[in-house]
Amino acid sequence: MEINPYAAPSVESAVLAAGPPPATFFQVLAAGTGLFVRRLPAVAAIMLVVWGPLELGQSYLETYVLDPDDVGTSFRLSMLLDALFGIIAVGAIVNLGLAESRGEPLAWWTCLGRGVAAWPRLFATRFVSGILLLLAALLLILPALYLAVRFSLGDTIAVAEGKAGMPALTRSLELTKGKFFWFTGLASVTVGSVLVFSVVTELPLIFFPDIHHWLLDAALTWLIDLFSAWMTLVYVAALLSVRASETSAFPPAAAATLSWPSPSPPAGEAPPPLSR
Repeated sequence: MEINPYAAPSVESAVLAAGPPPATFFQVLAAGTGLFVRRLPAVAAIMLVVWGPLELGQSYLETYVLDPDDVGTSFRLSMLLDALFGIIAVGAIVNLGLAESRGEPLAWWTCLGRGVAAWPRLFATRFVSGILLLLAALLLILPALYLAVRFSLGDTIAVAEGKAGMPALTRSLELTKGKFFWFTGLASVTVGSVLVFSVVTELPLIFFPDIHHWLLDAALTWLIDLFSAWMTLVYVAALLSVRASETSAFPPAAAATLSWPSPSPPAGEAPPPLSR
């Protein structure tokens, strides 16, 4: 069977090949952490290729071009870089996690290519999500927080199931239905851990401002980017968990008919066969 090198590994194959998927909250955290530790060199290579130049460029601009006291401009620049380029790393890390989960590790450069191929779907999903969250925030903060939790699988679904925009977000709503507090806890642990790591990483520059250098600042920020990949892999494990729970809700005959759509291959390549 010919395999399309740009097609993301299906969720179904990851669940079936890896044995019992993580079922509990702590098993999901452990599974995501295990993926991060086992493939740390590959994760670091992906983040270095994608975020290394971005952090160097932003650090240089903030030091020599932008007003160092203008936090708002720096924040908007970070959001722009993440929206345009950072999602390539997200797509690559999701592909790496799914492949590792099914017991077929991929080279980091293959995952990076798949991340590039997933860019349109990720961009569309985040664009639609951003608009909906903004509209919700204009009404009240709580609806925006609620939607943010329910949309938390959007990026992972966009890569793993080949959906984009509203279909990916609708799929996230389906999978997180009845699990709001579960995913709120997951978001609290992962986002909180990244925030704590960020503060600890920046402490040397806070207590020893004389050592500040734009290259050091770029290196420390890249470490935060690297640790953020752990959160992406935790959500890969969460997708495997809720997807397996969804499948188990069907009788065996009906579950066997479920399929996970693969992302469309680049132009000129034959689409991969559907897995059942």
